[in-house]
Amino acid sequence: MYRVARKRKATAASASKRRKKPRRASAKPTCAPAAKPAANVEARHRAKRRPRVAVVGVGNPLMCDDGAGIEVLEALRKMTLLAGVDILDCGTGGMVLLHTLADLDAVVIVDAVNFGGNPGEVKTFSPDDAVSVKELKRLTLHEGDVFETLVLARRLGQCPKKVVICAIQPRRIEPRQGMTREVEESIPELASHVRRALKGLFKRSR
Repeated sequence: MYRVARKRKATAASASKRRKKPRRASAKPTCAPAAKPAANVEARHRAKRRPRVAVVGVGNPLMCDDGAGIEVLEALRKMTLLAGVDILDCGTGGMVLLHTLADLDAVVIVDAVNFGGNPGEVKTFSPDDAVSVKELKRLTLHEGDVFETLVLARRLGQCPKKVVICAIQPRRIEPRQGMTREVEESIPELASHVRRALKGLFKRSR
């Protein structure tokens, strides 16, 4: 009985081995590789995204020379600027300017600034330069203080990495439509300063 049982077990084991074929090495999957985490995809998108650069005009056309920052925008729209530059009118600044800055990587702000120059004189400087001048009480703007807005934007982490200010010295800031002759004649020069500043921003943003 023992021999028969042992023989049957051996026969069953042999049949089982014949049924089971040896596994072959799995072929390479034909499906596409698994998608990378969304965070990595988003990081690559940010890396490839073109920096957003804008010219932001600030001022009040109803306050005589204070409208120069807005007037120059019309001159810039008629010129050939670098591709991808937005031209934005932020009025008298304030919260509108703050929200605008949060969406930008680099910006040229154009405004009428009393830096103690001759009426119609144009200067280009950084916010840090402007703050140092303002501390000497030589620089004043309209009620919507651009420099205070820039300081607030920095504190909130919403300030563009690159900021340039193109300023024109006003002659009169008073309720009156139209600019004085000196400031109006300097609008083309102000536009030229903006274009040069844009070229510098694009070089530093790449």
